[in-house]
Amino acid sequence: MSAFPQLPAPPPLQKVMIIPARSIGTIVADVVVEEHHEDRTTITRHPVEGSTGVATISDNAVDEPSEVTLTYGWWPGSTQNSGTATITVTLPDGTPQTMTGSFSNPNFLNAVYAQLLDLRSGHVPFMVYTGRRVYANMLISMLSVTTDKDTENALIIRVVCQQLIIVTTTTFQLSQNPAQVQDPQTGLQVAQQGQQNVTATPLPSTAAFQNSLSAQAAAQFPFPGEP
Repeated sequence: MSAFPQLPAPPPLQKVMIIPARSIGTIVADVVVEEHHEDRTTITRHPVEGSTGVATISDNAVDEPSEVTLTYGWWPGSTQNSGTATITVTLPDGTPQTMTGSFSNPNFLNAVYAQLLDLRSGHVPFMVYTGRRVYANMLISMLSVTTDKDTENALIIRVVCQQLIIVTTTTFQLSQNPAQVQDPQTGLQVAQQGQQNVTATPLPSTAAFQNSLSAQAAAQFPFPGEP
């Protein structure tokens, strides 16, 4: 009996990048009509000190929050608007019969619109997945829906999402001991100098002040014939 031929080793598993569906938060779009990305930087109009190409302008250019405008669509026959249900009915002879069938929500379009309205009014940052970029910490700044003869049986909605810039702050507890407190401008420790006495010097009287000016003027500009 001949031995079985040696089969080749299976190829190694390859990593596959799974691209998420186009979605606003957890709301997945059926149709992508348009995705418009916009990033702006506000640059100072005043002159910046420095030589050409080496000027430090980090304090004179500020990146504005990213903004993306999404035009998405949904329709009643969407795969998202389908499911299965199992029901039990009783036949005329009294025998129970289990039936399984598919169903769809007749208010699917209004339900999607209501979810987007709740997402806008909830003011909770969410993720946005587009065909070009993934956005984090986004909020809806505008929703626009137009229903006409072409979109009566569909939902075409324009959503404007703006990025929310989130920063973290750190607090420090200052010491109550004056010897351990530092000057915030110099960073040097402020030492306790004890009690200081201030002595005010009295101003001369008006007559004494005028006599002093007259004596100084006579010394600098003597009359003719005087030594």
